[in-house]
Amino acid sequence: MTRRKHNTLARWRRRGFTLTELLVAIGVVVLLVGIALPSIEMMFSSGGEDQARGLMSAMLGAARAAAIQDQTYAALHVQIGKDDTCWVAVLRYNADTRQFEAHPGYMPLQMPADVGFGEVTATFAGDAYTTAMNSDTGLANFTSFTVAFDSDGALAKRVDDQPLRLANDLNLFGSRDEAMWQTRPADEEGIQAMTYFKYKVLKATSDRNAYLDENGQFLCVNPHTGHLMPTE
Repeated sequence: MTRRKHNTLARWRRRGFTLTELLVAIGVVVLLVGIALPSIEMMFSSGGEDQARGLMSAMLGAARAAAIQDQTYAALHVQIGKDDTCWVAVLRYNADTRQFEAHPGYMPLQMPADVGFGEVTATFAGDAYTTAMNSDTGLANFTSFTVAFDSDGALAKRVDDQPLRLANDLNLFGSRDEAMWQTRPADEEGIQAMTYFKYKVLKATSDRNAYLDENGQFLCVNPHTGHLMPTE
């Protein structure tokens, strides 16, 4: 190699990138990130919803197992907490008070990814459903429900022909700071199907009916196992 060619090659090696070349490279990176972000966000969002559905199914199975093991009624209660996140708790039936209370063997769990659940019953069908979705009170009732099991592990709508009644347990309800849910729901029947969605998005949406029709995912409780059975 001649001295002239050697000096030219050395200058190329020392030159590095110009400002224009750096700006172009940064622009390409920003463009690629902008294209990839929606896909990444969708991936994590979908994963969070799948995780919430799996957690709900596992908690339902735990409630059914508790009913069989204790040879009495047990239930899984679902409700939106004070922080606008969905909480689920396994409950056991107290035959003396005829109420469901917190089960000491299971800790309440919070649903991930801002996922909320709503009941699928005749109470929220037709005009009643439309009316409920137009008020925060109706939305609170829609997202508060209980799935109950008898001592054989079968789904139960009522207990001794009476609606399900939740005890005013200060560990779950009440006005104290540690209360998870401030409002104890009215006595109601156990449900067999539900829908899940992004709760905070639903709450902020002006047309909640349309949002649920488009984004709500229907799930049915398997009467034989207690786990969720997805339905198209």
